[in-house]
Amino acid sequence: MKTSKKYSAFSLIEISIVILIIGILIAGVTQGNNLINKFRLNTARSLTQSSPVASIPDLATWWESTSEASFASDETDNNDKLTSWNDINPQRMEKVNLTQDTSTYQPLYKKSGINNLPSVYFDGSTGQYFLGTYDESLNYSKTTIFIVTLNQNGSTVGNLYLQGNVSSGGLPSRMIGISSSNYTVATGTNTFTASHDQRVNVFATTDDGTNSYIYINSVNVANTTSGSMVDNPTLVIGSFIANGNFNDPLFSYKGLVGEIIVFSRNLSDSERESVEKYLSQKWNIPLSS
Repeated sequence: MKTSKKYSAFSLIEISIVILIIGILIAGVTQGNNLINKFRLNTARSLTQSSPVASIPDLATWWESTSEASFASDETDNNDKLTSWNDINPQRMEKVNLTQDTSTYQPLYKKSGINNLPSVYFDGSTGQYFLGTYDESLNYSKTTIFIVTLNQNGSTVGNLYLQGNVSSGGLPSRMIGISSSNYTVATGTNTFTASHDQRVNVFATTDDGTNSYIYINSVNVANTTSGSMVDNPTLVIGSFIANGNFNDPLFSYKGLVGEIIVFSRNLSDSERESVEKYLSQKWNIPLSS
């Protein structure tokens, strides 16, 4: 005797309940991610405010991408073009703010950049860069520069930081370029390189007026003698400008930048290490032992 099987389709009510449950789960995950991101950002801002950077004398400039004061409030949606990057240095009334008025060359704001914190993105192809007004504190023979980067340049060096006489071929006082395997640093007229095996780094370079050094994640990896400085340099972040041609940027950097800190003197080892420790903790970048 054959038995008949009865199949019943889900009712509209049952389907509605399933859809509702899925929606609640998705909303919960989204809300949870938003809370995590907000907590991460607030922690970064707290670390910035309590960092040793502000208490170390001779802070020249401090560009940082998580603070509310760093960018215009209407330029902080993901992939917004940035017209400025503000100096948050609390030691000086006169700020060295970075600007870019030309839309084509404006870097982008990335909400989830280096280790999911807001960062500035340079695409490496359209010549994006910022300009900074000249300030004598940036041209001292003794300086210390810190940069947090997630580099995406290939074998070609992308120029990230240039203090140079851009009207005379870009002759540098300080210049920092990055490729997939090397940092290239110009200190005055002398240039030297240091290899790196990871692309997220706490990078530092110091100059005591006699020698210049490169530190990667708190380890000294290269040094050379200091070169002679040029007068009245222009500050360029993200590309290389030569012969005053601001409409033809060269050697454009590709990648994310989270923080740039410049001191107008050679920091002691303990001062340098305290800044590196702060950057390591904030950006979740392990320092080398």
